[in-house]
Amino acid sequence: MAESDAKLIERTKSGEKGAYFELVRRHEGPVVVLCFSLTKNRQEAHDLCQETFLRAFRALRGLAGSRSIGDWFLEQVRAVHKEWTQKNKKVTFEKLSESQEDDLPEERAKAFEAVADALVDLSDAERRAVVFWDHGEYWNEGESTMEGLAEFLGESKANAQSILARGQKKLRERLELTLDLAEFDK
Repeated sequence: MAESDAKLIERTKSGEKGAYFELVRRHEGPVVVLCFSLTKNRQEAHDLCQETFLRAFRALRGLAGSRSIGDWFLEQVRAVHKEWTQKNKKVTFEKLSESQEDDLPEERAKAFEAVADALVDLSDAERRAVVFWDHGEYWNEGESTMEGLAEFLGESKANAQSILARGQKKLRERLELTLDLAEFDK
């Protein structure tokens, strides 16, 4: 039986770094999704995740026993991101550099750019829902669930389903304008 988050937190507070690594492993999926949702840039999302987990480790002693560690990690992401945006005042979506484009087949590079552009056009909630749904298996042991999405978005299951459907529809419509999706549906 897996050890509870509360026990892992106590072990971490007593100096066992391995316990913290287990907490990170359990909760990194939603953190990664939120980081990407906020930055719209893979490298910045990676940096934000690292900074979040580092700061969270340092601040873990102040975590109240009754709080959900998953929610607390997400609060840490928002706090770190807010500091970053106040410092930089601009967050952009990563585009492929020419060298990266050269490494990809032309149609895949075009698809990557089209998806990046289309994601930027979604609302924050829609983008978070779509990205979570695609990568949410980290959240729920191998599969994305509507319950997991609802919890991640802080919405009811029905609202989460509606947000996801809207986001997927907008994304597909935008991509249909840019790409021949018949090639990618195979």
